[in-house]
Amino acid sequence: MNPELQAPGCFASPSIYAIDSQYCQQCVAYKECGEAMLKTLAEIGTVIDVKDLIDMHEKARKKMGVAPDPTEAAVVETALATTAPLPQSIERKTVVAKVDFEIDQRTMDLIANIGNVKAKAQALVLAKANMIERAIVALSKGENPFENHPPRFLNVACDLLLKGGFTKAQLKKAFMERLGQSEGTAGSHVSITVAMLQPMNIVVASGKSFILNPAIRK
Repeated sequence: MNPELQAPGCFASPSIYAIDSQYCQQCVAYKECGEAMLKTLAEIGTVIDVKDLIDMHEKARKKMGVAPDPTEAAVVETALATTAPLPQSIERKTVVAKVDFEIDQRTMDLIANIGNVKAKAQALVLAKANMIERAIVALSKGENPFENHPPRFLNVACDLLLKGGFTKAQLKKAFMERLGQSEGTAGSHVSITVAMLQPMNIVVASGKSFILNPAIRK
């Protein structure tokens, strides 16, 4: 069977894949995911600056002594050549990027406020799938928008949100217990989750906890 068909929902996600991750190395689609991830980076690079993400992946490759093949090297070169900062001011109309991202002005403005590079890349992937607005609508109805849609770590986060919220420690523990993630991977996903959901106005801080934005329930 095609490894891609057996891959989990995080397949080709630049914010999740790591060549030196033991969790990724155990995946049946490890090699294919790495190749697809670079292509995803090249696409996202037409919308935001992805140099930091590319640099992170390249450093991991060098650390492991793995050099990209000519095809992968060409993808990276293209991404570096085309990458651009996320526009801060765009005409108030639907934005259509070179890879058919259809992101409205409001969503682009929200994504622009995400400081974490990995979280910003993940938000763009979700926006491309029209999952941001769908997530808000589902949560307003008390439903988990990621129950049948990747990534799985957002399924866990939204489940906790619907049950009252979570602290970073509680979310990390849930990732480790429910997804079998290592402490390092779980911690990274906690950072991505909070860094993305807060600027998107999906969660708000309440002391040390993060709860579903009360405005969504109304």
